[in-house]
Amino acid sequence: MGWAYHIGFLLSWSGLALHPFHVSVCEVVYNDASAQIEIVQRIFLDDLEQGLQTHYQWPWLDIMAQEHADTLDVLIEGYCQAHIQLFVNHSALQWQYLGHEIKDQHLWVYGEAPFSETPTRLCVQSSLLTKRIPEQINIVHIQVRDTWHSFRLHRHKNLTEWVHW
Repeated sequence: MGWAYHIGFLLSWSGLALHPFHVSVCEVVYNDASAQIEIVQRIFLDDLEQGLQTHYQWPWLDIMAQEHADTLDVLIEGYCQAHIQLFVNHSALQWQYLGHEIKDQHLWVYGEAPFSETPTRLCVQSSLLTKRIPEQINIVHIQVRDTWHSFRLHRHKNLTEWVHW
């Protein structure tokens, strides 16, 4: 076996495995039936660990460690609330963190924002991980009825365009 295989094995075994792209994906949908804006955010686990370390100024954090399970939800909620913002009809709208789950190498965050009337305009601000990872890309998909609007956000552009209903 070649030297690249051995280095890759050692890096992945040591927890220092790197993936070539730093991308998160957020979907924002207005649900007419429940009169709520629903949020689903997917983040690479290792990138989120770095973001939480920077945000909370912790030198080390292992998301998978059982001893952090009780406080992890609080940390993730605080981080996501600080870095994902909704604006509806020209006003900031506070969203509620519902929880998270880990699937493979990703952490999925779920949230919602009650909104009694159909929004006329919506935009999303996402600065997830951009402080720690300069090349971080945050993809935001906003669904308006049957149409999806997609945006590529990054360190220097962290706000989507206004989407109209």
